[in-house]
Amino acid sequence: MNSSRSNSKEMKVLDGLCLGDIEGESHFPFVGQKTFDAMVAKGWIEEARCETYWTAGYRITPAGHEVHQAGYDAGM
Repeated sequence: MNSSRSNSKEMKVLDGLCLGDIEGESHFPFVGQKTFDAMVAKGWIEEARCETYWTAGYRITPAGHEVHQAGYDAGM
């Protein structure tokens, strides 16, 4: 796990993906590409394609679940 703490924008993304859904960038209107790129680089999320609707987006990784839980435990 990347031990870096998440910021509020990253937590919003992790909150939106924590149930295992694949969501596109439009699901996070106040989050920019720089945040998504940083989270992919940290290994917290990965690019994915929804097999049902064939839409491109992101999904949370096991490391992302750990960071999300740590943020939740810290009251974020």
